[in-house]
Amino acid sequence: MNEALHRTYIDLKFDDDTSAMFADIISKDTVLTEVFLYIGRELNKQYKDHNQMLGITVNEVIENVVLDRLTRKPKGKTFVFEQSHTNISRKAAEKCVDKLLDMSLLYEKPKKPYKYLFLTVRGQQVLVSLSKKQSAE
Repeated sequence: MNEALHRTYIDLKFDDDTSAMFADIISKDTVLTEVFLYIGRELNKQYKDHNQMLGITVNEVIENVVLDRLTRKPKGKTFVFEQSHTNISRKAAEKCVDKLLDMSLLYEKPKKPYKYLFLTVRGQQVLVSLSKKQSAE
């Protein structure tokens, strides 16, 4: 969601069932869950420290989200894929961010040369639902 569209629907909120549904959708994808929780944590920390959200870039997501994923390891003339604990790839991070933008949970402000990501009100609702769901498990 771009900034102009965000301003149009800035006060629109999900009802409890809809935010629970989005939390379920996000929790089914572990990579998407990690990216969304990281963005939420960092933006909340920024708000507490500076009384405003400064934004998150995709580069920050790539540097700070670490997960178990398959990586290519050479084996003679061929290669095999092995499970390793590494940072998320750029392609996966951009795909997750695009999905969250399409779900209207995030919006972006372009400030050259970056695009800064921010949570919408709906994103905050889903973040609360997701954290409740994870703490219940």
